[in-house]
Amino acid sequence: MEDRQLSEIDTLYMEYKKFLFGLAYQMLGTISDAEDVIQDVYLRIQHYEPSQIRNAKAFLAKITLNRCLDQLRSTQKKRELYVGAWLPEPLLKDLTSNDPEETILQRENISYALLTLLEQLNPVERAVFLLREVFDFDYSDINTIVGKTPSNCRKIHSRAKEKLHHEEHLAKEPTETEYFVQMFIDAIQLGQIDNFVQLLTEDAVMYSDGGGRVKAAVRPIVSRKYIAQFIAGLLHKNKEYMEAAQIYPVQMNGETGLVIINGSQLVGFLALRITNNQIQEIYLILNPDKLAQVAKTLNVTVSV
Repeated sequence: MEDRQLSEIDTLYMEYKKFLFGLAYQMLGTISDAEDVIQDVYLRIQHYEPSQIRNAKAFLAKITLNRCLDQLRSTQKKRELYVGAWLPEPLLKDLTSNDPEETILQRENISYALLTLLEQLNPVERAVFLLREVFDFDYSDINTIVGKTPSNCRKIHSRAKEKLHHEEHLAKEPTETEYFVQMFIDAIQLGQIDNFVQLLTEDAVMYSDGGGRVKAAVRPIVSRKYIAQFIAGLLHKNKEYMEAAQIYPVQMNGETGLVIINGSQLVGFLALRITNNQIQEIYLILNPDKLAQVAKTLNVTVSV
């Protein structure tokens, strides 16, 4: 009897594992923490009888979100002391995988830009926004998951959308961001900086995340003018290095980003926020800790 029940629990977990990972990743912004959370969820549900579980998806979502909220509380101080901009880890598409659930995971993925913007929300707002906007839960289920009344959940959802200025939550098709990424690659490899700069809004912002581990701009670089100067200076100071580097597009968070590889070492990752057919924000991740999963997917090591 016990073996049968454990088997049912295991089957239930496997059925929703991709969903739980997607929820945890979009709550936390880090892949390793999301993996730890869903492993902890697996251990916790072993104590439940299958007959106790009525709405499996909502039940598992509640346990996952509670664990995520605990994780966010424990990391709050670390993020406050973080050197420079804190950016989420990118989630690369595994092109070698034939798992259809990989496609589902990418389809339910929010854009990297919105994943970054979610940092403006408090944890409960973030949870309600994701459950409603990304995973299409009814308010009657959301209130059970987050412990708020349905009317309160509606208010929280509305407030979260207002903070995000009604930003589109789903990732753009990779082809929609591919052109902008290629223009950046041309700017670096061919020196065509002006063509790329013209794609920036006047008030564009560039964020660099080195985490105090590697050299990076501690403060955001604001405006088309100063971003152009930064890129020009980067190329001038590191001409031979950049000419030797491999820079190519990758599919990440449902969109197109790019990686910078020198030899067999991953140096950096870049993503863009596109609004009204122009680049509003540039995100450059250089922190080796946040490149580990990207490097693993690409079968390279991380530059430290």
